[in-house]
Amino acid sequence: MGVIEDVRRASCYDLAYQPQGEGNLGERMKRSLSNAFTSGVTQAVIIGTDFPGINTEILTLAFKYLHTSDLVLGPALDGGYYLIGLQRLIPELFVNINWGTSQVLQQTVDITQNLRLSYTYLQPWLILTVRRI
Repeated sequence: MGVIEDVRRASCYDLAYQPQGEGNLGERMKRSLSNAFTSGVTQAVIIGTDFPGINTEILTLAFKYLHTSDLVLGPALDGGYYLIGLQRLIPELFVNINWGTSQVLQQTVDITQNLRLSYTYLQPWLILTVRRI
């Protein structure tokens, strides 16, 4: 069982699975969010499946914050984020980002501030990456 299946079983959320498609991480996230909002949802959250601590409490809090913020971010201690949630698609958040670097979160926040969007942080987490030798 994967993290998504665990969250699906334990939550009241209707989680959607979809292929990531081609492109860099930003292009794939933007496409997923675009598909979600085109389908009629009013809030959408993307989570990193490499985050073992994701649970229904975090998702519930993210959706709660989206009632009052344009954007919700779950900062990772490596400089990225493990969760991003939006009330609507904001394509600018997914371009000109140095994906896979320690600058991802700050670059996203800089864009958010330049667009004068409201944002809320969730609890920061350390994401562990396992590399096979």
